[in-house]
Amino acid sequence: MNELIKITTNAQGSQVVSARGLHEFLEVKTKFADWCNRMFEYGFVIGQDYIEVFPKNEKNSKGGRPELDYALTIDTAKEIAMLQRSDKGKQARQYFIECERALKEQKPTLTREQVIAQALLLAQEVNAEKDEIIKKLTPKAEFTDKVLTSKTCHTVTEVAKELNMSAQKLNAELCKKGVQYKHRGHYVLYAKYQDKGYTQTETYPFVNSGGETQTKIQTVWTERGRAWIHFIFNEKLMLN
Repeated sequence: MNELIKITTNAQGSQVVSARGLHEFLEVKTKFADWCNRMFEYGFVIGQDYIEVFPKNEKNSKGGRPELDYALTIDTAKEIAMLQRSDKGKQARQYFIECERALKEQKPTLTREQVIAQALLLAQEVNAEKDEIIKKLTPKAEFTDKVLTSKTCHTVTEVAKELNMSAQKLNAELCKKGVQYKHRGHYVLYAKYQDKGYTQTETYPFVNSGGETQTKIQTVWTERGRAWIHFIFNEKLMLN
């Protein structure tokens, strides 16, 4: 296909047409500046449909003031050509349509194998990112798991100190929240919390005022229960 009007590619990779080149091809009698102003009044938007450019004047070796030109998008150039209502306008519009069709035909169509290869490459990149995240989080997860499954238990006094409370205050708050109640001298969890692994009971001997040896039960908190208490008293969270 013969080049009737020069089409160039701008820095953004889009095809554009020189307004001066289009004006010359259309053989418009109106001065270029007046013609452009009239054409742009049809609703074309600067920065979207066209931009101002100042091409280097290679004919004038001494330099001088560059002539203002406009880089038109192909769609804008087609509409302006159609607005001329002349044979030259029809010819220009058809030329731009053919140029667009030829460009689409030049773009390679991916085969099924190429599409699969690209999909596999993308999947590999995603998996690599996932593996990196897992690598970073695994030590923290292992540490948390070890802590929560630890057999170590804590007294209510130890847990209360971490929350800047007294043991009496923490026990009272847990009672208010419906977590525990007092039974025969020690605290026990309500039924809905008993099978969560939050507490254990320890039995220890003591000598009463009469010199007799007796035993007493004490509720202690597991690591899981300790973490749960911190969850309860975190102001940004709510107890389910």
